[in-house]
Amino acid sequence: MGEKEGFKEVAIEPLRQFAKDSMHLVKKCTKPDRKEFTTIAKAVGVGFSIMGFIGFFVKLVHIPINNILVGVGSSFHLLLVGVQNCIHDGYRCTGTG
Repeated sequence: MGEKEGFKEVAIEPLRQFAKDSMHLVKKCTKPDRKEFTTIAKAVGVGFSIMGFIGFFVKLVHIPINNILVGVGSSFHLLLVGVQNCIHDGYRCTGTG
């Protein structure tokens, strides 16, 4: 009997408490009204826009820096690798990629 009671205390009781707490939370929650929803939607939209512009400018700055660091030789290397891959795979190469 002791083993079954231990299982109940360890496995069943935490699940029961979680379900009880979850139901309590759902009953407390309310649906936002139109004004609250539009305020939240505007805030999320502004946040997405700011993050998008930050990502865009980081990428815009990264491209020239990457070209300076890597140099022109990398594009020639990519061309050679592409041709080697075409030859290796047995395809007739008509372009660079």
